[in-house]
Amino acid sequence: MRKIIPAAGLILIALLFNGCSVDEDNNEDLATFAQIQGKWKLTEYYSDDQPVNTPIPDGYEIEFNEDKTFTSNEIDGYSGGNYRVTKEPGKNIQLTYRKQWDSQTAYKYIDAVDADHIYLQESTSEPTHDGGVNLSGYVLTRVP
Repeated sequence: MRKIIPAAGLILIALLFNGCSVDEDNNEDLATFAQIQGKWKLTEYYSDDQPVNTPIPDGYEIEFNEDKTFTSNEIDGYSGGNYRVTKEPGKNIQLTYRKQWDSQTAYKYIDAVDADHIYLQESTSEPTHDGGVNLSGYVLTRVP
């Protein structure tokens, strides 16, 4: 009986520690993750110093899959990789482009997303010389 009590105690402690493990993905934005799934095409450039958006006729395409992988022709030589959508301000989407023995990580910022468009910036906007912020970015349109 004396051997069973310490063994049961160790099992109980192991179960408690397992239940208290830190969840790496607790910073994920699951709502945005669900909204961006699907295929998108870069169609416009926008800037707060221009009155209208500039069309981009031959923009890249990107497809976000449910398994956190993506395919894209955005960067020459890379056909896709893995992505994460987080709640981190200024860079809430992390794209890790992969090819054979190489990878390249890019951070972008989703300004807004709706059923047909993603409004995207390259990351946190840099302040201008007078202390203001010039917001510019890209519009991705859902491809049926």
